[in-house]
Amino acid sequence: MKRLIVAIAFAIVLVSLCVVGYATVASKMQDFNKTIETIEKDKNLNYMKAEELEKNFHKSETILSLFINHGKLDELKLSIAEIRSYSKNNEPTLINVSCAKTQMIISDIIDDQGFSMHSLF
Repeated sequence: MKRLIVAIAFAIVLVSLCVVGYATVASKMQDFNKTIETIEKDKNLNYMKAEELEKNFHKSETILSLFINHGKLDELKLSIAEIRSYSKNNEPTLINVSCAKTQMIISDIIDDQGFSMHSLF
């Protein structure tokens, strides 16, 4: 009976961690996506928004590193830095390409966070 209780408690902890991780990552990624969409639409404010995106990412990086593969996190970090760099140099075509690339990375990260046996064990 003790083993069953321990197993159930362990399962509850695992599922709770998955739910918290998914909610945290999904929330942060949606915020990043909204900022990227603003960068694509408003050409006058794209450098300010790109800096804001990078600052928000750096604030969230510690929390996200608990739930996201570090390779994907580094890829996202570089892509966000590209957006800021291109917006500083006012290169609209490259900004749009980098925004699309970043949104694809964000989409991959959200898909990876879905519930599966792989994410539990």
